[in-house]
Amino acid sequence: MDPLVVLVLCLSGLLFLSLWRKSSAKGKLPPGPAPLPIIGNLLQIDLKNVTKTFSNLSKVHGPVFTLYLGMRPTVVLHGYEAIKEALVDLGEEFAGRGLLPINEKLNQGRGIIFSNGNTWKEMRRFSLMTLRNFGMGKRSIEERVQEEARCLVEELRRANGSPCDPTFILGCAPSNVICSIIFHNRFDYNDKTFLALIGAFNENVKILSTPWIQICNIFPLLIDYIPGRHNRITKNLAFVRGYIMKRVKEHQETLDVNNPRDFIDCFLIKMEQEKSSAKSEFTHETLTVSVNDLFVAGTETTSTTLRFALLLLLKHPHVTVKIQEEIDRVIGRHRSPCMQDKSHMPYTDAVLHEVQRYIDLIPRSLPHSVTRDVKFRNYLIPKGTIIFISLTSVLHDSKEFPNPETFDPGHFLDKKGNFKKSDYFMPFSTGKRICVGEALARMELFLFLTTILQNFNLKSVVDPKDLDTTPTYNGLVSVPPSYKLQFIPIFENGEMRLESEREDLPAWQNRAKSGRKHHSCAHLYRLSRASAASSQVPPFKAAQYPSAEQQFQVCAAGRQRVDPRNEGRTALAPKAWGGKGRREYEERGAPKAYRSGSRPSLSHHRVKLLPLHPLLSPRTHTSSSKPPTAGLRERSGRKSWKRYVAAMTSGIIGYQRDAIDDGKHGPSFLIIKVNFHCNRSPSPRLESLMDPLVALVLCVSGLLLLSLWRQSSGKGKLPPGPTPLPIIGNILQIDVKNIPKTLSNFAKVHGPVFTLYLGMKPTVVLHGYEAIKEALGDLGEEFAGRGSFPIAEKINKGLGKFALRLSGIIFSNGNRWKETRRFSLMTLRNFGMGKRSIEDRVQEEARSLVEELRKANGLPCDPTFLLGSAPSNVICSIIFHNRFDYNDQIFHDLTSRFNENIKILSSPWTQLCNMFPALIDYLPGSHNIIAKNIDFTKDYIMERVKEHQESLDINNPRDFIDCFLIKMEQEKTSPTSEFTYEGLIITISDLFGAGTETTSTTLRYAILLLLKHPHVTAKVQEEIDRVIGRHRSPCMQDRSRMPYTDAVLHEVQRYIDLIPTSLPHSVTRDVKFRNYFLPKGTNILVSLTSVLHDKKEFPNPKIFDPGHFLDKSGNFKKSDYFMPFSTGKRICAGEALARMELFLFLTTILQNFKLKSVVDPEELDITPVVKGFASLPPSYQVQFVPI
Repeated sequence: MDPLVVLVLCLSGLLFLSLWRKSSAKGKLPPGPAPLPIIGNLLQIDLKNVTKTFSNLSKVHGPVFTLYLGMRPTVVLHGYEAIKEALVDLGEEFAGRGLLPINEKLNQGRGIIFSNGNTWKEMRRFSLMTLRNFGMGKRSIEERVQEEARCLVEELRRANGSPCDPTFILGCAPSNVICSIIFHNRFDYNDKTFLALIGAFNENVKILSTPWIQICNIFPLLIDYIPGRHNRITKNLAFVRGYIMKRVKEHQETLDVNNPRDFIDCFLIKMEQEKSSAKSEFTHETLTVSVNDLFVAGTETTSTTLRFALLLLLKHPHVTVKIQEEIDRVIGRHRSPCMQDKSHMPYTDAVLHEVQRYIDLIPRSLPHSVTRDVKFRNYLIPKGTIIFISLTSVLHDSKEFPNPETFDPGHFLDKKGNFKKSDYFMPFSTGKRICVGEALARMELFLFLTTILQNFNLKSVVDPKDLDTTPTYNGLVSVPPSYKLQFIPIFENGEMRLESEREDLPAWQNRAKSGRKHHSCAHLYRLSRASAASSQVPPFKAAQYPSAEQQFQVCAAGRQRVDPRNEGRTALAPKAWGGKGRREYEERGAPKAYRSGSRPSLSHHRVKLLPLHPLLSPRTHTSSSKPPTAGLRERSGRKSWKRYVAAMTSGIIGYQRDAIDDGKHGPSFLIIKVNFHCNRSPSPRLESLMDPLVALVLCVSGLLLLSLWRQSSGKGKLPPGPTPLPIIGNILQIDVKNIPKTLSNFAKVHGPVFTLYLGMKPTVVLHGYEAIKEALGDLGEEFAGRGSFPIAEKINKGLGKFALRLSGIIFSNGNRWKETRRFSLMTLRNFGMGKRSIEDRVQEEARSLVEELRKANGLPCDPTFLLGSAPSNVICSIIFHNRFDYNDQIFHDLTSRFNENIKILSSPWTQLCNMFPALIDYLPGSHNIIAKNIDFTKDYIMERVKEHQESLDINNPRDFIDCFLIKMEQEKTSPTSEFTYEGLIITISDLFGAGTETTSTTLRYAILLLLKHPHVTAKVQEEIDRVIGRHRSPCMQDRSRMPYTDAVLHEVQRYIDLIPTSLPHSVTRDVKFRNYFLPKGTNILVSLTSVLHDKKEFPNPKIFDPGHFLDKSGNFKKSDYFMPFSTGKRICAGEALARMELFLFLTTILQNFKLKSVVDPEELDITPVVKGFASLPPSYQVQFVPI
């Protein structure tokens, strides 16, 4: 070896070691493969498929590992949990944009996509606001997309069904939509400048996805000193920016500051407003880069997805057929698709989601970076460290999406064929850097694709089996291979008519090689004669099936319609055939394995259609001289039918299209042949090994638990309960997703009072009306303590910005709780709670709510925000002396943050954090979002408190804050006073949260239940018409004359079981209870579910039935078991206000609107999405149709 080479290698090694030590000194990075000097881990990375490399490395080093790209360390996040934890739970810390040298050179840190810090925040905020002002997410932008979709269809018709490459034309459509926002005009599809711009974008995306650019980003020196394709990017970008600057100058010459036309005008006006600021981010250079960012993001991602979508539909024609069936059924041929149709088209929605999941458009997202030193999963990641996000690992997660490498819309459909969401669906990334135009992209994909398939049949120029869907590039973007297709126009008298409908043929998991059974069958679809005679029908040949499997061929003749079950007759099954025939098919046609309860690995194939009459035969008909009817007459019959149906209910492994020639009219039937298999997967053998160290840890833990148990036993004799394990207690025996069910099961074994160990802390559970009444009612003072709720305690003690004591109404204890509760109740009553004055406020807010609902014009909407705003405004009028406008952004932020906190507090993760408080301090998670949301709320409250202090009149208190400030002034000399600024902030937060979330969640659930049970809605509205009429507002006096409405409101609260286990109580002193001795401070868990769903008091408690609160004469009857607000000393302070709001809001809504579900009421799911701290209803949409 040359001494010079040795010297260079040594110096390189020393240099690399020095850099590595510097990075190690700053932070403890995650483990990863050992890097080489200078080049790092480059030789271990497949630059043509980086995501595959990430997947392989994660199997060795875990979901968080470090790679050295050159001499720069990069942390890679792989898998849903790691990515969500970083980008969502620690969104602010991971919101930086990582360095991409090629883009840094071109953009110099400007714009929306590649900027950082204040520049990014300012540009993103301004861009989002401007895009919304110009219609993004509103009806106006939908009309633009619809108009562009019609232009796209007209352009495609000009091809006259000839083969064409769709790349350019599918790029023009989304580009024109974003151009209408940026430039205030669209381009003609033949415009040469437009063509050049689209061509430049396409070329740049391809170049940026090549391995060469990945190398240039790893070794930036290559960009400056080595010629290559990266120079082509610079030229293309210079051309695009030259055009943008030209348009900017045109806008400057015609600018009207009072009438901005588009994004450029708004930016120029902002520049003028901030021209005196030396730190302004609004410059000509930033404008050019921002417009380019919007232009590229609004064009390339959507157009590439559309190209991939059409390619996949060509590859899977049965999917195309099902989408077109859904289009015909929901939209028809005589109007354009609109976004309202999407909720009625679950299969199309599933296909669009599956396209985006399958193609994995941006496999690693754009690189992130950490904005400050951050502790993440026991690693310390220094500020500025680049973070790679493997979106592939989420979109292709095999646990969430079985067979992720297979294109299967079933990944987003439930067993009933309804669309199902997935948290793993994040093609637009997630967190603070999620795509700005996500809503617009979703709209464009749906409207463009459905409009194309409404007007055209897609035809491949090669056999669909030969189509290659593998991306040609898989770097920055996954780029589809070039292909050609024919857009065959669909005309009314020549379109393909399907005689039947069928459900999706789901993709199946790999089966064991042994024991697999194959079958095949066929579906017949009849074509109109005009279609069969036209060139739109491809020339099919007679079916030729492989001889390796047992095969069956369908033969048919004639077009007469008779019952296919009659032996000796051949015909198509009538379209309306159902009822008994369908039952016979399901009862007798299902295969033996299914009838006996043994099912294939996923599910059997449920045939929604009535198949056209088949003949199951092991022979294949190929003779053109003998009509296909002959064999059918010989062999048709009930046995053949049963064999056919048996084949239909097996697993699916493929399909084939062919045609039958009837000898007279040419190909008149289309056959889709489907191969099936059924298999049972062998159960895996389980093995377990005990490491000596693990055994030692368990022994020590056992001794620790025994010691703690003896200490607690020494203080008191606790009730019996399930045997706990060391450290974790009874956690493995608790279903944290449904704690009430777990408590019910334990009560059957251990009785109505038992002990659980949540971690190492004993908790006594009260189950059933008698035990709860005896404790909270008869021994109310002793059980009036607030139990430990670590999440709340941590937040109130300083997890947020405020170093607060455990104050307020909800989570405080002792004298502090008594003083604050007494003061709050007195003040609320002074401001009208329980009186006519507060009723007037609620009535006024109900009218405002009605006016806001009318603005929806009867269109589907999610009622979450509006139904949260109304009760929130009532409590705000008491606390702040004002209400908010429904469009107020601060109001929206406050209510949405409360919503988010309730969801997080009800999640299984929060239940675990409350059991093991150490998780709160040492692990990142959604509990940190709670702290941030609380900080936001408290900041706002502090702002309002300061305003009140400046204008306070002690002789004329306006609201709760004024009264509290006056009380503080009166007791300022008392060192033991409970009236402090900290106490004021927490108390207001408690009132705001309790006065908003419980009522709004109950209202949302009430509307959902009324949609599910329209007969109940009708009876309530009849009672409203009879008692109140249409010409005055409902009032509380009406309630006594409306027993059915009163019963419905009670049943809603009983059925939904809003707070299943109440908030935890504790005993305030040592207490003897049912022969047990409970030490002071023992946590008490109260199962309100066990009372509200008591079978003796409420027959069929799981069924929503207002009759639970009506006697035989139809009069309202009370029940002592009705305690949704808990009972005893800790009963909800705002119970009277909540009852008033529920009655007045609901009756006012039903007085003015009819409720209409966007789906069949029978298909509405009323199961809570979360059932932890609170039971939260699933998201839904409803139409408020004015009466």
